[in-house]
Amino acid sequence: AESIRNYVSVWGGTGVLSGFLQVMFAKRMSIRGFTNLACLSNGFGYCLEGIAPRGIFMWLALPFLLPGINAGTSLKLKRLQAEMAAKSGIGQGEFSAWVNNARAIFTSLAPLIYGQWYSFCEKHGLYSGTVWPLAGVLGDFLPVLLLSRIPTAALEQPPAE
Repeated sequence: AESIRNYVSVWGGTGVLSGFLQVMFAKRMSIRGFTNLACLSNGFGYCLEGIAPRGIFMWLALPFLLPGINAGTSLKLKRLQAEMAAKSGIGQGEFSAWVNNARAIFTSLAPLIYGQWYSFCEKHGLYSGTVWPLAGVLGDFLPVLLLSRIPTAALEQPPAE
């Protein structure tokens, strides 16, 4: 119980520290560079958490989660998305609704997918901690692959009118 208390306390501090680091990195890096760093770092952190049922792996993963936790992976993309929507004639309210609806869908799907995987592992005698690497693959590595398909020119400046 003491270890859980300590971890939760450090996690809270990590969330605050990550905000400062994300802004610092974002100022110095391109959109693709920052997003890739944040996603790959997060994905590695989640994979590390799921290596084995030992608390040490949760602690070791914390530094890797700093660049991207609390939706930090999309920090630089948010501005670009809003600019592209405006240039395309989509109002801020409408765009905000689209983004929030998409977020709601994925926020609903994630626990369903991870819960099903956890249940599958438990039923078949497999290590259920592999749900963490699954989260890293689906939530971080897959978005990096999708981002790699977008030309750099499209990321660095909004489309012309």
